Amino acid sequence: MDVPASHDPLVVASSRPLPAARDNLLRTKAVEPERFARLTRRPMAGTAAHADLALALGDHRAAVESYQNQLRVKAEDLESWVGLGLAMRAQGHIRPAAALLEWPELTLAVYQRIRRPEGRTPDPAEFVHWLGRAS
Repeated sequence: MDVPASHDPLVVASSRPLPAARDNLLRTKAVEPERFARLTRRPMAGTAAHADLALALGDHRAAVESYQNQLRVKAEDLESWVGLGLAMRAQGHIRPAAALLEWPELTLAVYQRIRRPEGRTPDPAEFVHWLGRAS
């Protein structure tokens, strides 16, 4: 029996497991909302943790910004690419997010091969929007 795809921007139609921190946040939000509320009152260490928290809280603009900051420092971080895709999809950027969510390894490989004329890689979100237009 075919099950319709979820319209929830945080649901990834994939057999790929969520990163532990993101999975724990989302699971706690769904199952233990009081505990989630207590957790979100405290600052979380690290850019990736901040991005995952912003995503779980529904602050998709902050999540996109935080994932981009993480990727500027560590472009090979697949978890941040997928997080960026989730946050962008939640903002309604469906086509750009699709490549990140369906083929994150391929997206990363293309990103690492592309260089601007001055030798820099493009901004992660700019790259994803370009990729979305190309697909």
